[in-house]
Amino acid sequence: MPGVFINYRQNHLPDPKGPSVLRGHAQLVEAIAERLSHHFGEDLVFLDTTLRIASRYPDELRKRLNDSDVVLVVIHREWLDDLSERRKRAVNGVKDWVHFEIETALAEGKPVVPLLLHNAGLPTEHQLTTDIAELSKAQAHTLQFGRMPEDINKLIRAIELFISPTQVVPQVPAKPAPKPRDRHWRGLLCVGLAGFLAPALMWVPPSPPRDRLIWMVALSAVMLIILVVPLGLVATFYLFRKPIDSTDRTAAEIPSSQRTNMIIGLTIAGLAAIMMITGDMLDRIQRVLLLFGIVLMFAFKGNSWMHLRELAARWPQPALSSDPSEIRYAVTRLRTRLDEWRAPLSRLQHDQARFALDQLLTATTALRDEDLDRRTWLCRASRWLTFPHAALLTATIGMASNGLTLWLLAGGGLWPSVALLAGCGVAACATHFGAVELCFRLQRWRKQVVLDAVPAQLGLLGTRLRAMSIPPSTLEGQPQ
Repeated sequence: MPGVFINYRQNHLPDPKGPSVLRGHAQLVEAIAERLSHHFGEDLVFLDTTLRIASRYPDELRKRLNDSDVVLVVIHREWLDDLSERRKRAVNGVKDWVHFEIETALAEGKPVVPLLLHNAGLPTEHQLTTDIAELSKAQAHTLQFGRMPEDINKLIRAIELFISPTQVVPQVPAKPAPKPRDRHWRGLLCVGLAGFLAPALMWVPPSPPRDRLIWMVALSAVMLIILVVPLGLVATFYLFRKPIDSTDRTAAEIPSSQRTNMIIGLTIAGLAAIMMITGDMLDRIQRVLLLFGIVLMFAFKGNSWMHLRELAARWPQPALSSDPSEIRYAVTRLRTRLDEWRAPLSRLQHDQARFALDQLLTATTALRDEDLDRRTWLCRASRWLTFPHAALLTATIGMASNGLTLWLLAGGGLWPSVALLAGCGVAACATHFGAVELCFRLQRWRKQVVLDAVPAQLGLLGTRLRAMSIPPSTLEGQPQ
């Protein structure tokens, strides 16, 4: 497995008559390894004390050394004397693993970083054997007493150049691009057919013109009422947009797990309220049909809701749209992560936060540059209002037109019929275009609210991320 291989002298020169004695700097090396493991990950830092149970020491050591990206050679003050003494004992078949690891790393061309502990010096070329003489030419890094945290942070920044970054976002299999479709013209065709077929169906059953006229008028009135309902809802949202936006900001601060529980609780409370309010107005069959409709809606929406929850659990997400609500929620999630983490951040934490911050900057820029006119916005952002609502509009006008025809066939007056048709058409068009206009204004207002607040929040998050991250080393590339 790639990563950092730590080469160090653990024990004093063994006494044939006594046990091995641990060197004083061994615990310091273990602390350094723990700090590197926190930053790069435990799997990317190898110290011989982390060997698995029952693993064979020579085989595991060779494997990790061959797989490593960089070798860190820890040099203490007695390192050179100890190396010389062990070289003498090597004649008797005693293998010096410290020497072997350095020799192998240099022979394979691996980056070797001498780490000089307090008051230790880098050996010169003539002080080393030929097989490891190149160690004297390697750029060294020093750990001085009194500034250990700062020196380790600089060491981490230097080692980062040799270790491939961890994948921040899991790769998502690319889906084949869908064939281009002209959905706009298809929608317009559906709208035209709905407006034509809805009143034409009233001519199919053989019934007197007067009965058909009554049905035409009744259906026109019902469709007109249906058109008024979205207008009323949108008008309510527009009038109370500031309190609703405040609620939306509060909801964005709620963790995704608690948000799911809250949605379920509010749904159950809403069902109970509906049953209490409609208890005297609906019979048993109507209540069963109402519940069946709600359950059916949850069945159709359940898959998409579960998909959204799965995306919420995965952070950061592979892509972020320029939707104002998604941007606001992404800002909250980044802030929550920074609140949960402690400084200094690990490499993966820093890369994840940096990726999420760059995503937010890109999405905010796209939102600012997005200048949609009413027609483009209507086709892209509000299809539910574009085609179904327009189908109701054309059907209402079609019903009124056919009602006028039946009225004239029944011998009714012309001008009252024209006035009724004109009034119905004007009312239908007013409700449709009024709802569209209010939706467009509401969307534009929400966009401006997010653009006014998010850039400053991103600036604060960027400053906080830099403060929690390890600063770049100022000693990189300078000889020591």
